[in-house]
Amino acid sequence: MAWVGQGEWTQASVEPSPAAVTSAGTLQAMAALPADAHVQFGEWRFEGPRNVAGAAVDITVDEVNGDLYTVSRENWIYRSTDHGKTWTAVHRFDSPRPIKRMVIERGATSVYAFYAITEPVEVYNGVTQHSLLRLRNSTGATQVLLPTYDVRDVVIGPQGVYALTDETRSDFLSSVRRTSDGGQTWTVLMDEQGTGRFAECSRLVRAGTRVLAGCFVRDYNYRYNAAVYVSESGGAFLPRWQNTFAESGDMSFDHLFAVSRSDPSVVYMSIDRYGKGGAYIFRSTDGGITFEKRADPTTGHVFNGALAGRFDLACTNSYQFSAMPTVLAVDPVDPQVVWTGDVDLYRSDDGGATFGRAWTDPAANTADYRQRKPHGIAFPVNYDAMNAREMLVATDFGIQGTVDARAAVEAAPPTTCTTPGSASSVAWVSRNEGFDSVYVAQAHVRDDGQVLAVFGPDNGGQNVAGNGLFYGDLASPAEWLQLSAAQPKVVLAEARSPEVFYTSSCGTARFCRWEWDNEMGRWELAASQASVVQVDGGVMVPDPSDPARFWGAHAATQSLLRSSDGMQSWQDAGYLSSGYPKFMAISPVNPDHAVVVSDMNTIHRRTDARSAVTGTRWESMYQVAPWESPWRARSVMYDKRDPNRVYVTGTAEPSVVTSRDGGATWQLADALGEVDGLPGRDTAGVAIHPDNSDVLVAGTSNGVYVTWNYSQASGQKWFPVAAPFGNTSIVQVAFRTDEQGARRLYVFTAGRGIWSIPVQAQRFFDVGPDHWAYGAIEALGAAGITTGCAEYPTVYCPEGPVARDQMAVFLLRVLHGADYKPPVATGVFADVPTGHWAAGWVEQLRREGITNGCSTDPLAYCPTREVNRAEMAVFLLRAKHGTAYTPPPATGEFADVPATHWAAPWIEQLAREGVTRGCVLEPKAYCPDSTVDRAQMAVFITKAFGI
Repeated sequence: MAWVGQGEWTQASVEPSPAAVTSAGTLQAMAALPADAHVQFGEWRFEGPRNVAGAAVDITVDEVNGDLYTVSRENWIYRSTDHGKTWTAVHRFDSPRPIKRMVIERGATSVYAFYAITEPVEVYNGVTQHSLLRLRNSTGATQVLLPTYDVRDVVIGPQGVYALTDETRSDFLSSVRRTSDGGQTWTVLMDEQGTGRFAECSRLVRAGTRVLAGCFVRDYNYRYNAAVYVSESGGAFLPRWQNTFAESGDMSFDHLFAVSRSDPSVVYMSIDRYGKGGAYIFRSTDGGITFEKRADPTTGHVFNGALAGRFDLACTNSYQFSAMPTVLAVDPVDPQVVWTGDVDLYRSDDGGATFGRAWTDPAANTADYRQRKPHGIAFPVNYDAMNAREMLVATDFGIQGTVDARAAVEAAPPTTCTTPGSASSVAWVSRNEGFDSVYVAQAHVRDDGQVLAVFGPDNGGQNVAGNGLFYGDLASPAEWLQLSAAQPKVVLAEARSPEVFYTSSCGTARFCRWEWDNEMGRWELAASQASVVQVDGGVMVPDPSDPARFWGAHAATQSLLRSSDGMQSWQDAGYLSSGYPKFMAISPVNPDHAVVVSDMNTIHRRTDARSAVTGTRWESMYQVAPWESPWRARSVMYDKRDPNRVYVTGTAEPSVVTSRDGGATWQLADALGEVDGLPGRDTAGVAIHPDNSDVLVAGTSNGVYVTWNYSQASGQKWFPVAAPFGNTSIVQVAFRTDEQGARRLYVFTAGRGIWSIPVQAQRFFDVGPDHWAYGAIEALGAAGITTGCAEYPTVYCPEGPVARDQMAVFLLRVLHGADYKPPVATGVFADVPTGHWAAGWVEQLRREGITNGCSTDPLAYCPTREVNRAEMAVFLLRAKHGTAYTPPPATGEFADVPATHWAAPWIEQLAREGVTRGCVLEPKAYCPDSTVDRAQMAVFITKAFGI
């Protein structure tokens, strides 16, 4: 069995393994781990969350082959080849801004490129700018087109790709450009500079051989009117239609278009009532040359006033959502059927004159989100309105679908603001299989697999569907429970009980205590109290040794605070000598040992943390980088297997620094500047393999990395791990043993959900799977009987001899467990003083009757003498059967061990019990005087005791 690189992943992936997506969005081959790798990876598995999906911001269909495409808030493009039943991630737009709209450019045989408009960013003095991106399907490379313009929309039209821009040279001026060479050159088709029309446009659409631009125009008298500009067959845009609203002060700033697939001469347009809520629906039957008003939000049918939000809010003029529908779509078969909506979704069967409601979100203002905010509508190419009536909607909660888009919708109430009639018969189901777009902002993983996680990027306090605080169990990836739509800054679990945990914040400068309600079968908010932890950061850490003790710190003070009563009261616990506390960790074995990292990149520690009081200073041990540098700490953690090892991760090189002496001294754990070092980017945290503390996995903004070859001189060398979620930042990594006993690495991503992979690590780097005693040595290590002969790296020394003092430790750990500690030595043996490292073990071995020593006058043990195979037989059988045990007389089974040999009965009994077959089979021999090496000793012990 060879220890090689990565295996395949089980979910459909962008490329066969090993491969990854680079930061530029392109696929590239990723080298397998080197031949001397000490870790082996299995198959990737998507762990959910399966009942929670991230936002799908747009959806479109390839009308030639029927493939559907959607794009997530984290800019991943997903494709479905089965009408939206399953999805596969295929590419990612390389952009720091989320996508808001995407279109596809088709080649002769397949989609050639994807074009997308990003959400705006402020460039100066409140002026915002949208970017136009192009992603080649063949390479996955992202280009930024027209970088100096504010690009508002893009459409694939006759003779090329059309881009609508807002000019930066003057207000209320828009232009449209066309390219037929992928953005290298552009032809201006519309430029309102100097025309006096002052047109600002918001949307483009193709209608047959025409491209329409929805605009509003302002004349010299500052009157605003809606307008449509038309380009014929790739020519210049000219104003063809204009509307003057009768409603006083009404004007339009935004548009939506939808064109009938069966009759491109039918075009629907939605125009907002700026600042008043609601929207007008217009229809053209001549391909966009003229339009007639169909739905008027100010008169007539009562649902028409709610097309930009929810019916109940429209009735009270309590618009809490946008003043513009987010979707507009025409039934592919019947041009009289049109869909629109923003939170509620409505359908008209009479050409947009009146609407009925097809879905509503009754819990839109609570944490129980369902479909919320549609962003795009798509119909599969086989839609025929009779046998095939499937429709898909991209929403804030992923992809929703119905198999009967023509079912009856909810009737309008007879009068305004009364309860609507019969409920909609349009049934909706989630279509998120493979749409793994959940953004995990942070996660706290308990050893038992329970997880507290914050889903969704920081949204400035706004509650967005699919975001908030969630509880889940890694053993049940389909059952995530949303506890709160608020996004706490700090998440932690209390050490006392799995039924209690704390979060901060659940409100301004507050923390929450959550408790499990057995009767209700759910988590309940038990208490909300003023918190020392500011909403914008700070320290909040439980003491693993005392469930009532917590540590905290404000985001902008040098003092640390300590609570010994579950955060009911706090005491000052000293101050940092440099900066404010940002991250803190408590030793898992000694609560007096603690490490704190400040905002000035300085690592502090105390070895008497519980005694720290007001005015005492935490000792500064190491500064990772000058505080002016871009380096900032991301995490600090102790190794539970070896608490002397402490790790600090950060946002740039060095990505990881480590201490081997509990925080007293620090070294780089990153080979700075080397090809095989960590990338000089954000490392959110590290996970330590449970079987070998030298095997570390780092979760970075550039993917997952693994190391095992620790070197104090140059730092560790790291190797990338191929994964199906390349080009996605990693938020957290954690090891856990699954229900089948496999060590699994769990990876929490910013935009692709949670994944896991089995990781098998050599416990000892000098004993690989091809070693003859590998199984026995691994078994001793797993049972905690040995930790090897040296560390950094951890090795076993299989050919090394076994001394008698070592044998005492091995046997007593076998008998009493890995955590056994013998009584303090008193000096029984003349050659084993009380200061000898194994004195307590040697004396306990005699106390239990397993040995009488090597001589009686004086009483001696010969601790450094090597154990031979004859002595090994006696050691093992006495330890196994007790001090009173006497084996049967010898019969002369082995040619080199006559019946008169002092150890012959013991040796032959060892053979009878199946522990040994000897050292030679023909003639059968035992080699009683041969020294036992550590590999042989492992086999002897595991066979004798069934380990």
